[in-house]
Parts: sequence; structure tokens; C-alpha cells
Amino acid sequence: MVKDFLKKYDKLMKELKQMDQAVSELKKVRIIDLTDDSPLRPSIVSIIDRYNKKIEDIITERTRLEDLIDMLDDPLERAVMRYKYIECMKWEDVCRKICYEWSQTHRIHRKALTHLEKYV
Repeated sequence: MVKDFLKKYDKLMKELKQMDQAVSELKKVRIIDLTDDSPLRPSIVSIIDRYNKKIEDIITERTRLEDLIDMLDDPLERAVMRYKYIECMKWEDVCRKICYEWSQTHRIHRKALTHLEKYV
């Protein structure tokens, strides 16, 4: 359950980038092509508002994830979880970053998941 919540972050960040890009593109159209009395203006403003709301929701989820990781007492566990789930690093890169072997890194990860179970 905790792992599913943590894995969701990568997908949310991809969605955030896409939404942010869409909002930027729509704002360009609005600035260049639309006047205040244009019939398309309300539709574009509505879409931008919807995307901005979704962006806020994604940021709220990111905050929840970071708060969850911050509940870990062990700084090494926090580092592993941040590298893996916030920075979306591959396991090899996480191992290199913390200077631990694969098996040790996975043991730390398992312990962190166990500790986080009580908060989710």
C-alpha cells in the first residue's frame, strides 16, 4: 500500500509537466489571438482554470508524499526514499548516491517501507 502511494508520484510529476505545458500554450493563444470580447476566451479561461486546479492537486499530493518521507527517523531511509520516489532515480543510481551495495540499499528500503506502513 505504501509502495503504491510512493510510485504514484512519478506519474503525477509527468502529468504535472504536461499540464504546465498545456497551460503555457493556452496562455500564448489567449495573449496573441483573443481579445476580451472573443467568444473563445471563456472556454480557454475555463480550461486554464481546470488545469491550474489539477496542478494544485498534484502539488498537494507531492507535499503529502514528502511529509510521509519526512516522518522517517533514519536519515538514510529518508535519503533512499527521496532518491527513489521524489527524484525517480534508478536503483543503481540510488546505490551509488548513498555509497551502499544493492542488497544493503534494498534492506534500507524495506525497513523504510515497514516504518511508513504505520502512517498510511
